[in-house]
Amino acid sequence: MIKMDDIFLIFIGIAALVVIPAIAYQAYRMIRRGEESKANGIPKVGITTDPISSEIQINTAKEDQNRAKPPQTQVAEEPETPATERSTDRVQAYEKPVTDIDLTNGSLSIMESMSNLCRKYGIETCTLASGDGLVVASSYPGGTRDAAYFSNLYFRENITRKGDITISPMKYKDQDLIVIIRSQRNLDSEDIEAIKSDEKRILLFWL
Repeated sequence: MIKMDDIFLIFIGIAALVVIPAIAYQAYRMIRRGEESKANGIPKVGITTDPISSEIQINTAKEDQNRAKPPQTQVAEEPETPATERSTDRVQAYEKPVTDIDLTNGSLSIMESMSNLCRKYGIETCTLASGDGLVVASSYPGGTRDAAYFSNLYFRENITRKGDITISPMKYKDQDLIVIIRSQRNLDSEDIEAIKSDEKRILLFWL
């Protein structure tokens, strides 16, 4: 006759025969999976072993930060004073208006007429700009920078003088323009009005 203790021992033995092989099989599968991961170069979950992957993650984080920053408005730099090709004696000779200079006849371009205007009034440069900062006419190639910078200065900050620059509004055919004059000598209101009057004649001739 089989006793209860014997039945219990038999049950424990059967359970051990079933559970132990299952545990061993699962352990074997985990070891095999780890070996295959190493062979394929796949890092374990939660551990970063590839320095390239780490660098990509860092770069991605930096790109996200850069995208989060609001765009910064670039402020235009003040144009440099152009180097004059005229000698000191000639500059001094231009300090007084030269009334016998023809501003249009004989000129090959509007720039040449504006250059003659500068000679007439003894000023360094002269530029006409529109309200949105575009150059309309200028006595030299750098007038594009003058128009963009000083028109913004005038319309946003209402500045009419800055260093050797004089800024003055001018109306021409229902258009609001500004005159940008660079001069080493002080210009009074009569000089500025005379310059604007001649500029209107130049525009009328060429445009």
